[in-house]
Amino acid sequence: PGENRKLNPIHNTVVLSPGQNTFTVDFAATDLAFPERAYFSYRLIGYHEDWINTTHSEIQFINVPHGDYTLELRVVDGLRTSSTKMSLRLEPLWWQTTAARFLFLSVMLLIIWWLSYIYIRDRRLQRNLELEHQEKDKIAMMNQIRSRFFANISHEFRTPLTLISGPIEDRIKAEKDPNEKKALSKVLDQTKRMLKLVNE
Repeated sequence: PGENRKLNPIHNTVVLSPGQNTFTVDFAATDLAFPERAYFSYRLIGYHEDWINTTHSEIQFINVPHGDYTLELRVVDGLRTSSTKMSLRLEPLWWQTTAARFLFLSVMLLIIWWLSYIYIRDRRLQRNLELEHQEKDKIAMMNQIRSRFFANISHEFRTPLTLISGPIEDRIKAEKDPNEKKALSKVLDQTKRMLKLVNE
């Protein structure tokens, strides 16, 4: 029967610097019963879970996302199966860190708040302008109505006053009594004064 045994781990945890997401792992197997039949299997738990067979003693990983992984390696030479594993940690770039994400989120929320504030302010200003415009239109309409009313009233007064002043003038010219003539002159003056006010 085949024999299983654990090899000593290479390292407890290998930490790769930010940006080192493409890397190569070299390994060597000794004390093989049948080296010509030996093959290797590996998997990077957290990246791909399936075992991959290879006859090379070198594994290359390309564009691995940042995070924590476990590399497991098996060597099979026909009679024995040996295995080992090690932990890998790929540090994130600065803009992939939690602090950077929190900063980006804060900036986005601040921008959204600022845009909302500008939108609400502009809407309020627009509403105030509309109310002011409506108020001006209302005042202009009231002035127009008042002007039309006074124009109609003036017309109603002007015609009778004009009709009254003519006969009074004729009566003054024909009147012989000084007292009566003086009284009629006062009436005519008042009539002309009223007619002047109406014409204004």
